[in-house]
Amino acid sequence: LHLCDRRQRQMCKETELTDEFSINGSYTYVKVEEDNKDGNGFKRDTNVSPNQYKIGISFNKDKWDAELYGRGASGADKSKYVDSKYLTLDFSLQYKVQKDYKIYAKAYNLTNASYAETGGVSNGKYSFPMPGRSFLIGMEYAF
Repeated sequence: LHLCDRRQRQMCKETELTDEFSINGSYTYVKVEEDNKDGNGFKRDTNVSPNQYKIGISFNKDKWDAELYGRGASGADKSKYVDSKYLTLDFSLQYKVQKDYKIYAKAYNLTNASYAETGGVSNGKYSFPMPGRSFLIGMEYAF
C-alpha cells in the first residue's frame, strides 16, 4: 500500500480566427509523488512526464470538420524513458452525410514518433510503447 500526491496545473486557450477556423492549445504541468511507506517519505514518480503540450487547428464548415492536432511532452526522466521528449501529429476529417450519419478518416502519429506516455524501459526499448503511424476510416450512425 502506498499513498500518492498528484498536483496538476493547466493553462488552456481557444481562439476563433474566422467563422470556420479556430486554434486551441494547452500546457499541463503534472507532479506525482508517492510514499511507498519505506520511511523515505514522498518521492517524485518518474513514470510521468511533467510537461505536456497540446496545440490544434480546427476547420468547421457546413457538413465538413477537420482538425490537425499536435501533442507532446518533455522533461521525462531518462531512466524511465528512451527520450525525454516527444511530439506527435494527428489529423481527422469528417463529413456529415445526414443529421445522424457521418463518415470519417483519422490519421494518428503522423510523425511516426517512437514514444511512451507511461515510463518503463528495458534494454533500451519502451516497455509500454504507443502505436506508430496508423489510419482509421469509419462511419457512425446515431439512432
